[in-house]
Amino acid sequence: MKLTRVTLLLATVSCLSLEAASAAETADHRRGPPPAAFEACSGKASGDSCTVSFGDRTINGTCKTLPQDDRLVCMPDHAPPGPPPDRDLPER
Repeated sequence: MKLTRVTLLLATVSCLSLEAASAAETADHRRGPPPAAFEACSGKASGDSCTVSFGDRTINGTCKTLPQDDRLVCMPDHAPPGPPPDRDLPER
């Protein structure tokens, strides 16, 4: 009986670990600019103007290099402001 409980406990922990890893991987894929923002700068140089279309919206921007991987991406000219620098972000 003890072996069955231990096996069940290990199986539950394994499933929860896999679920957490899968959720983290999915969250990582949603971060960063969408593929269209990279495509808008294909064949362009840093500083060139670009336009990205998202459904019925068109955003004008400038091609800039991402610091983490040196790829060019179309960054909006009028990006929304981030949180104030002295404000703590909520924990997830």
